[in-house]
Amino acid sequence: MNDREIIIGMQIALLGQIYPKIREVAYVYESKSKRFTIRYYLYGPPTQDDYKSALETMAAFVAQFSAAQFDQLRVECQLSPFRSKFNRKGLLDNKELDGFGWIAYSRRERDLTAATR
Repeated sequence: MNDREIIIGMQIALLGQIYPKIREVAYVYESKSKRFTIRYYLYGPPTQDDYKSALETMAAFVAQFSAAQFDQLRVECQLSPFRSKFNRKGLLDNKELDGFGWIAYSRRERDLTAATR
């Protein structure tokens, strides 16, 4: 699996899975250990429905590849560590996802009042 196949696979897997509580979805694939992790960053504390959505995303992702490409699969859901801070252009300023992986989905967040000035 290369990076392009993974991001396209994640985007396909996320179709129909995005809902208002999701702020970002990130992933990590460790090719040596064949471990794949999906992490949902949420606006509120995780619920069983959030984990169910993450598991459905994982199942849709893995179904696109050979089972031999994975030894470990993991889903995580957590409260987003970010606070909305808008820069002068009205775009959200935030730092990396606490060092975790690559972003497959990120909600567009901007201060629309600042952008229309």
